[in-house]
Parts: sequence; C-alpha cells; structure tokens
Amino acid sequence: MPEIKTLMVTFQNDLQPHEIALFRGAIGNLMRDGSVLFHNHIGDQLRYAYPMIQYKIKGGKAIIVCVNEGADAIYQLLSKGPLQFRIGAREEAFTVATFQQESFVVRLTNRPKLYDLNNWLALNESNYRSFNNLRTNEERVALLERILVNNILDFAKGAGWRIDEQIQVQILEVQKQYPLKHKGVPLLAFNLTFAANVVLPSFIGLGKATSSGHGTVRIKNLKTKNYG
Repeated sequence: MPEIKTLMVTFQNDLQPHEIALFRGAIGNLMRDGSVLFHNHIGDQLRYAYPMIQYKIKGGKAIIVCVNEGADAIYQLLSKGPLQFRIGAREEAFTVATFQQESFVVRLTNRPKLYDLNNWLALNESNYRSFNNLRTNEERVALLERILVNNILDFAKGAGWRIDEQIQVQILEVQKQYPLKHKGVPLLAFNLTFAANVVLPSFIGLGKATSSGHGTVRIKNLKTKNYG
C-alpha cells in the first residue's frame, strides 16, 4: 500500500469550465521544455499513462492537482515567476492563492467509502455503442460500474499501487447524464455517487480527459452504511 503525495495549487483567478482546456494548453505551451507531465506529450506522441498534473476548477477558481512526481514538477512552473497566460481572448496574470499538500495511503477497506464523481467521461467509441444497445438501466449501470473499476485500476497503476484483491464498486445514484464534445467527439458525461471498497484521495481524476478537469472524485463526508 503506497503513500501517495498530492498537492493542490489554488489560484486567485476565476476560471469557467469551458476554459480549463485553454488553461491547460497555456501552461503546456509555457512548459514545452519542462516536464512532460505538464502536457503529456513526448515529441509528437502522447504519453499514455495516468496524468500526474491535472487542471481543474474549485469554487470557481483555477486549480492544479498534482500527484506524486507531479507534485515535484509543479515547482518548475512556479519558479518561472509571474505567470502571464492568454485564456481565450484575454491576457491574465495568474497568482497563487494557496498550496495544500497531503500524504495519503491508498488501500482497500472492509467498509465501503462514498464518493461523488463529476463530469465523468466513462465511455469510448466502442463501449458507447454497447451502452446504447443495452435494454435496461440496470444493465447500463452494471457496465458503468465495470468501467469505473478499470478507471480506479488505471489510477492505482499510475500511482505505483498494485492491487491483488478485487475492487468492488456500486453506483448508488446517477444525478445527471448529459452529452458533450471532447476534441470534437460527441460523448456522454455523468455526475454520480458511488461506493467502493477503496480509499481514494479527493480531487483526483478518473476516466477520460482527467488532465482537463473531467472525472473529479470528491469524498463524501457522510457516515455510510455497508453497501453491497
């Protein structure tokens, strides 16, 4: 059971959801000669691994969530001094408001934990067709649960955590299901609550496009009963 280091950098600057990709792109351009973790590109090729630097919004403010080596790499950005970015049509100086660093032991647990998962892109082109072909809501939820287990395993692999036991996930409520486009591709996004027998850090991402604010996990601070 490894200890995961997380670091959340919160900026004073407001950011809208549709601007997260612009924010990520601006920092990626600035850090082209820095760590690959800022933009996940090696030359013209993508780095196909869990993103250790993720760009998000919290309380309407721009934030960067860093995991493990991402928490070390972020100082390459901050050491550049005043950060001046173009976000769409506006030029803006980004100022750090707070740092929040934590060490977190990820592990399986006998008592399921409750989480919210927002703006989750669960489906690729293949399983999107499978999802639409299922006849009942129960079958669709079961498919989403299997995908969510795989997403957690992807995070675990990226964090250096080998899981030999079975992860159990139960989706308790889908609050919202809505279409959106990611890189011009029509997809479905989900806001939901799930229970799992795994302890996860809050604000990490799961699923597709986690580096651009999708699939953000938040721990629900509720006393839970034993689901499943």
